[in-house]
Amino acid sequence: MTAVSTTAMTREAHEIPTLIHLNGPTGVGKSTLAAALVRERHLALNLDIDELRVRLGQWESTDDSKRVARHLGFELARRHLHAGYDVVMPQLIVSVNVIHEIGAVARSAGAEYCQVLLVASTEELVARLGVDGPHVEPHPRNLFDLDTLASQIAYTLEVVPELATADAVSTVVDVGGLSAPQALAAVRVALPDCPPVGRNN
Repeated sequence: MTAVSTTAMTREAHEIPTLIHLNGPTGVGKSTLAAALVRERHLALNLDIDELRVRLGQWESTDDSKRVARHLGFELARRHLHAGYDVVMPQLIVSVNVIHEIGAVARSAGAEYCQVLLVASTEELVARLGVDGPHVEPHPRNLFDLDTLASQIAYTLEVVPELATADAVSTVVDVGGLSAPQALAAVRVALPDCPPVGRNN
C-alpha cells in the first residue's frame, strides 16, 4: 500500500518522465551533450551503457559483454523512469530492433521515448578523433584503430535514415561545425515535446 502510494505521488509530482536517447556515430558529442542535458533535469540519470560495460570482468575479450551491459542499462533505465525521473542515454545503436526495445523499456515504465540522432560529416568526426586520441579511461572505442572507427562512422551515417523511422518520436540533428553550446541549443530545439519533469536544480 505504501509503495503504491509513493509511486502515485512521484508520478503526480514529476508528470511523465522521458528516456532521451542520444544516438549517433562515435565522436559526435553524445556524452558531452548528455552531461549538459542531465544538469538541466532534476535527478535525471546520465546512463552511459559503455561505462557499465567496461566495469564487467574481461569485457574486452567477451563480445557478450555488450549484451550484458545493455541488459543492465535497460533495467536501470526502467527503474529510474518508473520512479518518475528522466533518463538520458548517450549510446550508439545501429539496430532497429534494439531501438524498438529501448522504446518498449520506456513505455513499460509509463515514460516517453525520444531518439535524437546526432550527425556530422565523416571527415569532421574522424578529425575530432584524431585530435582527441584514445580515451584515457577504459572505453570500447579504444579497441579499434582510427581507420576502423572511420568505417564505423561512415556506416552509421548511412543507416541514419532507417534509424530515424524506427520509432514514432525520432529526430535528426546536424551538429557539424557547431560548438558544444551551439549543439546543445540545437538539441534543445529538437526536444519541444520532451520538457524536463519535476523541478530543475
